[in-house]
Amino acid sequence: MRMKFLLFLALCLTVMTAGAEARGEENVEERAEEMVWVSLIQLIANPEKYHGKNVLVSGFLHLEFEGHALYLHRDDALHHLSRNGIWVDWYDWEEGDGEEKLRARNEFFDRFLLPHNDQYVVMEGIFNAKNTGHFGLWSGGIEQIKRVFRARIREGEEKENHPVR
Repeated sequence: MRMKFLLFLALCLTVMTAGAEARGEENVEERAEEMVWVSLIQLIANPEKYHGKNVLVSGFLHLEFEGHALYLHRDDALHHLSRNGIWVDWYDWEEGDGEEKLRARNEFFDRFLLPHNDQYVVMEGIFNAKNTGHFGLWSGGIEQIKRVFRARIREGEEKENHPVR
C-alpha cells in the first residue's frame, strides 16, 4: 500500500510540474528539490531542524476563529489538543498592505482552504518554529502556503465527513 501512495505522490508531482510549466510559473522541479516531505510528528518533535524550510506535510485541517490548524488526527482537533498540531498562518496581510492584497488573501482562504475544512489534507508551505499561533498554543506554524489538496482515502475505506464541533 505504501508503494501505491508513493506512486500516487510521484504522479501528482508530475502533473503539477506539467501544469505549472504550461502556465509559465516558476520551475516546480527546482522548488521540489528545495521542498522537504516531512511528517507532522517530525515537525513537532524537531521544530528547529525544519525552521524556514519549504515543507510538504499532511494532517487533519480544522479552521475556526483564532484556531486554524493542521492536526495529527481528527480527535486532536475535536478535543483541542493544540500541541498535537501546527498553526496554519494563511493570513500574511499586514496593515498598510492595501485592499488588493487583503482581497487576494481572503480569496485564497475561500477557494483553497475552506473547501478542505475538517478533512485530511496535504499542505505545502514554509515552516516557522517560532510562529505558535494564537496565545502560543501550537507547536509551530506553516506560512506562505503554496498548495493544499485533500489526502487520498484508501480504496474500500469509509469516509468520515463529520465536522468537528
